[in-house]
Amino acid sequence: MLPRKGKAIEGVDTSSLVGLHAAVYRAQQQRLGQAPRDLPAAASIGRGRDLFATRNRGVDERDERVRESEARAQERAGSSLARKSELYAQLMRGSAAEDALGSAADESLVDWGRKQCARATLVSADMERDAERRAWERDAAAEVERGGPPSAAVERNSSVKRFLDEVVQDTAAERERAAVERTQRDRERATRSELIASKRAALKRARVEAGRATGMQ
Repeated sequence: MLPRKGKAIEGVDTSSLVGLHAAVYRAQQQRLGQAPRDLPAAASIGRGRDLFATRNRGVDERDERVRESEARAQERAGSSLARKSELYAQLMRGSAAEDALGSAADESLVDWGRKQCARATLVSADMERDAERRAWERDAAAEVERGGPPSAAVERNSSVKRFLDEVVQDTAAERERAAVERTQRDRERATRSELIASKRAALKRARVEAGRATGMQ
């Protein structure tokens, strides 16, 4: 048989029991002739001590080293960028790289001299061929006016002109062939589309006729 649950005493709760124990403790201390001492509160344990105040001794030193390393890397990057910018500016003005920046030009991976020449003579292949054709025509016209035999330059330009004419003819032939092939592909595509459309129409008619036959039955 389980024991009965104890009845609650009216007016007595947990706080009153704690107060009762405290009163009994004080009475016992007075009977023994000792002054009652207050028990230390749990909240006072560890008071005044910040557990998060202490840090690893190496954390601050490591952070300082990281900040110094980042500062040095940023300084090196800035100086390198400034040096490259100065080199580029002076080379664009036409200054000699060796006189302007000494050995800094040797460290550059860009051939600035070639870059300047390429920029100054930046013409397409079509423009070069057109210029050669015009030069040949001028030389040929001058020889005809003088009435003399064609010079070596004219003969050389004549061979160049024949080569250019062949290139133009080959290009035209390739374009014509590509156009013919494109037209043929378009026709084949149109034929396939018409065939597919006719097959779909025939299938649709067959389904309609089959449905009618089923309804008549």
